[in-house]
Amino acid sequence: MPSLEINKSSVPGMIFVGGKSRRMGEPKAQIRIGCRTCIEHVIHAVKPVVSSLTLVGETDGLAFLGLPQIPDARPGYGPLCGLETAFLHAAAIADSAAATNASNISNTSDASGASNAPDDSDDSDDSDAADTPDAPGAPDRDLILVIACDIPCIRSDVLRHLIDSIGDHDAAVPLAGGLQHPLCAVYHRSTLPMIQNRLERGVYGMLGFLAAIDCLDVTHDASGKELDPNFFINVNTPEDLERVRDCIEG
Repeated sequence: MPSLEINKSSVPGMIFVGGKSRRMGEPKAQIRIGCRTCIEHVIHAVKPVVSSLTLVGETDGLAFLGLPQIPDARPGYGPLCGLETAFLHAAAIADSAAATNASNISNTSDASGASNAPDDSDDSDDSDAADTPDAPGAPDRDLILVIACDIPCIRSDVLRHLIDSIGDHDAAVPLAGGLQHPLCAVYHRSTLPMIQNRLERGVYGMLGFLAAIDCLDVTHDASGKELDPNFFINVNTPEDLERVRDCIEG
């Protein structure tokens, strides 16, 4: 991976976990690839570009990661349900952060009023303003980055480019090797009503969902280079695992 400076965004990250892993014989998230488990490779790539990380879905055996865990709102309905769950959780994160910031501002104001004696000097207000720290950036209320736990070759710079690319679109989804990759993408909360409508109607497919929204297919990275399909290999079979090990262990 090239040495790049990656800037953290205000967008929360959601890692989709669970699934039956029938062809692998063990939970894909916990398969060891080099010095890390599969999901730890994903976390290593995602963490530098998001404001927070949450595991979404069946999280058995993942407490060692020390990350917040939330079950699917509608277990058994696939990744579209995970997307609904992720949006609902992201809203709760933003609401909690807003309440905390409001409380901190109120407490700071109260403490300042109680401790500061009246001061007639001309520069007292300027001094106070200079010493007051900026409030921390609030989590994004509109966007989420979602990624499956079994895409260990993904790179931080690609994820950041997806965040930077979405603009006014409903989603920014990689298109590499002729395939869309909806479980390594950025989504806007404007899609939530459609997600919920499709779930209520029993229409669960992610590719059909992408076709129904304003989806930006991202085919190149920030430097203009075509996206490498190997970045998006899902570990679904032993053969996939060998390809991933070749990419990571070289």
